[in-house]
Amino acid sequence: MRLQELFLMESTDEDRAIISLASALWQKALKYKKPDREPEHQYHDDDFDDDDVPDDFEEPEEDVIIKLGTIGKLLNTPLEILNPVKVQLQSDYGLRKRVKNEDGLEVMKEKGSYYGLWDPDKNTMTLNRDLIDEPAVRSAIAHELRHALDDYKSDFKAGTSTRYWTPKDKSYRGVTDDPYLGNVDYIAKPGEINARFVETLNSMVPVIKKAVKDLEPEYLRSYILAQFKDALRHHSISHLFPEKEKSKDYKRLVNRGIEFMRKEVEHQLQIQGKNQHYSPHFE
Repeated sequence: MRLQELFLMESTDEDRAIISLASALWQKALKYKKPDREPEHQYHDDDFDDDDVPDDFEEPEEDVIIKLGTIGKLLNTPLEILNPVKVQLQSDYGLRKRVKNEDGLEVMKEKGSYYGLWDPDKNTMTLNRDLIDEPAVRSAIAHELRHALDDYKSDFKAGTSTRYWTPKDKSYRGVTDDPYLGNVDYIAKPGEINARFVETLNSMVPVIKKAVKDLEPEYLRSYILAQFKDALRHHSISHLFPEKEKSKDYKRLVNRGIEFMRKEVEHQLQIQGKNQHYSPHFE
């Protein structure tokens, strides 16, 4: 597959497969949850420097890495191309030190924790064991799986591609301290937008499930579309396209999302045993 096709060949079936795989991997990882986790003692890199550690912070004596195995050994998935990907768990402290110390690894500076990390050089996805029971980890798995799939589809050329890692809007290039969006240079990169868009779709699955269960047919379309627009804002996507539908890239994302939501509504109708005529038209 030619690299320039990378962002033209995504399909909703691919998105659905990523989200399904992320959920299954999360369930596997939950078995390794630490029983004595104390969330109030989780700290972030922004909270302290190496020479300014809080008095009540205790560095782990040993940063144990738990290797779960490859995706192909753990699960059956239609995304067989990802079967060789290795999955492992690491402590919150260890993961943060790794992100901070590895040269050349660019990570958006934000409040919150690092829930997961895809390392193409080691063909490994690392998940935060200390926070593994938080639903945000499932979203992070979907995010990192998108990066991994993009790498595999491009024969690992995506990571060095300007098409993948250069913001299309010149005004976003080199901007790293926007007061509202944070590191715009990072979140405006096509590859990062693509990964956050999968997170957006992932967040829509429970929304659609509840909407199909609770809402009358005439309210379903408008409610789901409104939630979708909120999700695009929440994942810092819509802000990058102030021209909205006038942008071909934004319109393509929206159309991709609409197709995803249509299929998910049909799926939920089938599961919940409702008439297919209940399904709204999203066009």
